Amino acid sequence: MTRTAPRAAAVEDVLALSPLQQGLFSMAALSPDGDDPYLIAMAADATGALDADLLRRCAAHLLDRHANLRASFVQGDLSRAVQVIPAHVETPWRHVRVASPAEMESVEKAERATGFDLACGPVLRFLLIEAPHGWRFVVTAHHIVIDGWSLPLFMGELLTLYRAGGDPAALPPPRPYRDYIGWLGRRDPDTSRARWRRHLDCLDAPTLVTPALTTAAVPPGRPRQTEVRIDASATRALTDAARHRGVTLNTLVQMAWTTVLSVITDRDDVVFGVTVSGRPAELAGVERMIGLFINTVPLRVRLDPAAPTRDQCLTLQREAAALRDHGYLSHAELRALGGVGELFDSLVVYENFPPGGIVDQTEFAAGAATFVPRALESLSHFPVTLAAHLADDELTVLVEVIDGALGPLDPERLGRRVLHTVARLIDCWERPLRQAGVLLPDEEHHGAAPLAAATHGGIHERFTAVATRVPDAEALTWDGGALTYRELDTAADRLARVLLEAGVDTEDAVAVLLPRGADYVTAMLAVLKAGGVIVPLDPSMPADRIDDILGQCRPRVVVDAAFLAAASTPPPAGYRPAPTHPARAAYVVFTSGTTGRPKGVVGTHGAVLAYAEDHAAHLLRPARARLGRPLRVAHAWSFTFDAAWQPLAALLDGHTVHLVDDQTRGDAEALVQTIDRYGIDMLDTTPSMFAQLSSAGLLSTVPLAVLALGGEAVSTSMWRLLRDVCARTSMTAVNCYGPTETTVEAVVARIDGHPHPAIGRPTGPTTAHVLDAWLRPVPDGVAGELYLSGAQVTRGYLGRAAETAGRFVADPFAAGQRMYRTSDVVRRGPDGELQFLGRADDQVKIRGFRVEPGEIAGVLSAHPDVRAAHVTVTRHPRGPRLTAYIAVGASPPTVADLRAVMAKRLPRYMIPQHLVCVDELPLTAHGKIDEAALAAIPVADEAASAAATPTEQALVDLLADVLDGQRVGVTTDFVEIGLDSIAALSVVQAARRRGIDMRARLMVECATVRELAAAIDAAGDAAEPATVTQERFGEVAPAPIMAWLSEYGNFRRFTQNVLVALPADMEGHRLDAILQALLDRHDMLRSVLDARNRLTTRPPGNVSARDVLTTVPGCPPAVVAAEAVAALDRIDPRTGAMVQAVWFTGPPSVLLLCVHHLATDVVSWYVMLSELRRLADELAAGRTPAPEVEYTPYRHWTRLLEQRSHTADVSGQRAYWAAQLAGPDPVLGSRLPDPTRDTWASQRLTDVVTDTATTRTILHGLDTARIDVRDFLLAALTVTIASWRLSRGEPAQHGALIALEGHGREDGLVGEASVDTSATVGWFTSVYPVRLGAGPAVIDVDTAAGDPAAARTLLGAVTETLAAVPNRGLDYGLLRWLRKDPALASHPGPQVEFNYVGRYDLQPDRAAADWTLVTDETLNAQLPVAAEPDLPLRYTFDVIAVVLPGPDGPQLRTSWRWSDRLSTADELEQLTALWSRAVTALGGAL
Repeated sequence: MTRTAPRAAAVEDVLALSPLQQGLFSMAALSPDGDDPYLIAMAADATGALDADLLRRCAAHLLDRHANLRASFVQGDLSRAVQVIPAHVETPWRHVRVASPAEMESVEKAERATGFDLACGPVLRFLLIEAPHGWRFVVTAHHIVIDGWSLPLFMGELLTLYRAGGDPAALPPPRPYRDYIGWLGRRDPDTSRARWRRHLDCLDAPTLVTPALTTAAVPPGRPRQTEVRIDASATRALTDAARHRGVTLNTLVQMAWTTVLSVITDRDDVVFGVTVSGRPAELAGVERMIGLFINTVPLRVRLDPAAPTRDQCLTLQREAAALRDHGYLSHAELRALGGVGELFDSLVVYENFPPGGIVDQTEFAAGAATFVPRALESLSHFPVTLAAHLADDELTVLVEVIDGALGPLDPERLGRRVLHTVARLIDCWERPLRQAGVLLPDEEHHGAAPLAAATHGGIHERFTAVATRVPDAEALTWDGGALTYRELDTAADRLARVLLEAGVDTEDAVAVLLPRGADYVTAMLAVLKAGGVIVPLDPSMPADRIDDILGQCRPRVVVDAAFLAAASTPPPAGYRPAPTHPARAAYVVFTSGTTGRPKGVVGTHGAVLAYAEDHAAHLLRPARARLGRPLRVAHAWSFTFDAAWQPLAALLDGHTVHLVDDQTRGDAEALVQTIDRYGIDMLDTTPSMFAQLSSAGLLSTVPLAVLALGGEAVSTSMWRLLRDVCARTSMTAVNCYGPTETTVEAVVARIDGHPHPAIGRPTGPTTAHVLDAWLRPVPDGVAGELYLSGAQVTRGYLGRAAETAGRFVADPFAAGQRMYRTSDVVRRGPDGELQFLGRADDQVKIRGFRVEPGEIAGVLSAHPDVRAAHVTVTRHPRGPRLTAYIAVGASPPTVADLRAVMAKRLPRYMIPQHLVCVDELPLTAHGKIDEAALAAIPVADEAASAAATPTEQALVDLLADVLDGQRVGVTTDFVEIGLDSIAALSVVQAARRRGIDMRARLMVECATVRELAAAIDAAGDAAEPATVTQERFGEVAPAPIMAWLSEYGNFRRFTQNVLVALPADMEGHRLDAILQALLDRHDMLRSVLDARNRLTTRPPGNVSARDVLTTVPGCPPAVVAAEAVAALDRIDPRTGAMVQAVWFTGPPSVLLLCVHHLATDVVSWYVMLSELRRLADELAAGRTPAPEVEYTPYRHWTRLLEQRSHTADVSGQRAYWAAQLAGPDPVLGSRLPDPTRDTWASQRLTDVVTDTATTRTILHGLDTARIDVRDFLLAALTVTIASWRLSRGEPAQHGALIALEGHGREDGLVGEASVDTSATVGWFTSVYPVRLGAGPAVIDVDTAAGDPAAARTLLGAVTETLAAVPNRGLDYGLLRWLRKDPALASHPGPQVEFNYVGRYDLQPDRAAADWTLVTDETLNAQLPVAAEPDLPLRYTFDVIAVVLPGPDGPQLRTSWRWSDRLSTADELEQLTALWSRAVTALGGAL
């Protein structure tokens, strides 16, 4: 039986809402249809003879018994919602018969997924499912009327009644819910606020799980549930242990989550949500009351890694208990007291009832039937919720996670981790909390002991052993020579003897300063044989650096050419080098130090031997087995680099090392030829050098058996290339990671073993620890700092004990061992591989936005004519700048082309200020990108860049006019001078008036005058406007914005109206001729609307200026007002009256132009005003204006849009746009606008003017930061909406859903290169939804004003979100209004529309007062606020912003259009005050 419509009933009571009810009312009513996350449900299976009618009567009695369960929740015109309780309601009951268990499950699932209308109570319903095998009874309710404690009580009362045959006397009288609401009203909120202030005092940031684990946006949706538990015996032991220690299981679960949270977020000051029962002890009988009592409050825990676990658990328990009596404050109020925005995004619930999972071990007999409770489901709206409880004597955790909220973490493992940590807290009760850790037992293997280090022998001894085994095998080859192992060993012995005679003793430094060649390798071995320490130097080094290194290491001997010449005496017979201990120093290599001085890293024999053995086992020997012979390994590293040991390690396994000379190793083509000529099998190089080698034919024409890359990150495109090569051939490719401090390479990834770039796994002798700030291992999937320990760790820094102690720290996992702190942030993947995330101490940020230079380089490298790219951050007086260096081929792309590529794929702040094209990217001697050499490439300074061509000079002059005389350098970025896209289109018009033929899209593709001038000059002859032929005219395919307008009709007088200043000597016949020429030039001004709401354009001459123009003497304001109304009444698209003009002869001489919106938009006014001035000049000069001015007529444009609407590119955006609309959007006014009854007649206008000083400061800050004015204003609107909602007690974490209006003239997206709409008049506007500021860390006005960093973070997030909008929103309208996509049409639209009109203070030819917009506020005030009073109202607020020229400079004017049916004047005063504060706060944060 279906639910009947509720009958009219008397109101029994009206109650206020509890704090949690207030939050749920705001949030639940805004959930997408059919997907309400605030439901609670309980089910029970029944067998035997069930009396369905009796069960229904019992359910009905419970609704009569508990008045609050009958409530409807309404707000209407009240400031806060109330619950209205009728005296009687119809029982919401369904009885459904099914044929199978599967059908039963399906019906129950659908029931649980169906939401409620809170305004139509009761928000609780009953479902009885009857099947051949039995019954299932399901009670579903909205959480706003009942909580998880109450629902089992409710079911218990229901069964009691059923057993009693429905006799109400079987139950004692209930205590009414209104007593609890009354108790709330008697609390002292000031005392509670003070207690919460102390609890949250000095909190510096929220604790957010999701942002710590993933940068991806988490889509809204219902959480998925995962259940984990420990068995009954373990639970009993845990319970007994907790009782013995004086803590509850609840406390242990909370501390376990605190510990896990601290590791995930790397914070020791942690906040998460907890639920409080909300049932005050002084309210007698409260434990049996049914309703919503619980509340969610923040629990803050400050951790100390060294303090005993015991103390911190007991402190948490005491603090939680002290807060319990104050847990009734609303979430919004507690959030405000915290002062850091949203405090947390995770919730911990501990209940004494089972909040989920199967509980069918308990049976309840009721007459001839038996009920078995099945499950209770109550979902949280937080991204991550842990609900712990005892079920069948087993401690159980239900993990509820919204998809994507945990990033790479698995919910099941997270639940297991919490339970495991609970046990660890008991185990570590008297020990420091740090020792508890959070790793699962199966994760401990990551810290397993490495392979044992060598206990005796040195590098040279291993080499001598190989030489004894293969004396005649080639050890070294080079261009023109070779040495066998015997020859090399003998030569080294000879030199070692000389070194000994020179006084070299154990661990004496010996500098090697020789040209690259076999002598260098001989000298290295000789130093080791003499017991000394190699200090490799390069003769090409600057003398100062050599002197510095020699001064630090104080070598006993410098082995140079002269020393070698004197060392020709052979060693005595029977000479053998002395044995060496592996712990002895073998070499000192100097790296760049933080102080600017070279820093020496001391490597040991044991570290090199450990590395060499692993290298041979995993690379050299498998390749040797594959090839059937020893390898020939290229040595192309500088000997001063620790990577020089990588190819030299081949000498310790019997392979041949080919020494590449200095001239060849830096020349990609020559090196590839060498590899080919000498049959090189293995090469180790940097990714930067490999990019050049690949372009020179390596791997495509010259193969390798083994390729090792190291020293830099490998790009995704290079990774894919190498995976493809490995798949096609037998080549092995590896990515090698390893700081100098851990000997060559300590972590290695087989490239063919990973689909995406990774650094892999540690070498055999190495252990990789991923740790947090407490040196606790972090779980797989969590970011942490990489520490390396094991046999490859070097001794430390030469002569720098303090720095050594700071970087080589005690290994807490291996007694007596050390580990090296890399300062690299990594994450361990599910298969144990390490993923490099970045540097912990060198995060690159530009103006507060996180920037990945590698991502920019990757976009540039994807261009087919770019061979390699590198992006650097350079300092500039106005802030850091990005510079991209691009290695180009024989057909270099233009800078404009590269900028266009980046503009499509990167947010604007990531586009470098400078693009520098080079033949090759310079490399250091070690094969890495030479940053110093790049920095030495001159980049023109903006101020010093003068015009070099006539076109450049003409553009500079034009921009000087736009900028009030400010001279612009030809390399100054357009963004820095404030040219937004609309102002840029006006520049195009001005350029054409001055004889500069340019396409509008060049203003998008070019960033500077120099690039723009080059593009104009390269284009040659400019395109001609479209010809006026009969085929040009006809029916116009509707643009999306037209289809939007037609949905509700009533738009006859929907016009845009402006007042234009005319010359004082204007004459009627001249004005008539000017207007006629304007009408003849622009097709849409002559269009007519038919009964199907389709427009048709007509040839010139169909509309006469004399029919359009009315002349009125004088210009008194009252007359202007009356004539404006009359002009609007003459507008009628169905008769072709698209334009009306009124000339007020003055003084002043003013023209009122009214154009129907179907024929114009904001940009069209720029076009028309420009045309009017130009036409006046042409007619005054006696020339006849040509009718051809539009390059792409509007009719052609809409036809292209219609064609585009059917493309896969547009279809593929459906999910993106649906996601924008799908989230909650709390009501901003008294209710949502209803276009069927609300009209523009109710619209009012409130203007907010930002003073000139503030406006100028903001514009300067935005210019410096390269942030669009539009993006800044949208961020301010986001802050305003968040503040408005919080002030109304509504949630704000779902962000601001805004209908963003764009100019829509996206010429580059419609498929024809010739499209140019910059001179076309028509309605191009695009409107599309954007959701900004969504996330748990809500930034309101107070937060933005008090925390500039948070404000900048929001600015960055808004900018990134807007930059990610597909195709600047053009395609949303195609999907929604042309294709009428049901997935989009089913969602309600935004309540706020925003339109940034542009910078009217940056307009060409502003010196000429004639033919410009009248700025007289008195006259403009005479124009009606709503041109068409009957136009259906679609938005609660229309926000229109523009920068206008003021008497002292630019002024930001923001107009808020609002309806007095949805908002009050007082509310608008509050709202616009928030807006002003938001603008000021964000401006101050720039």
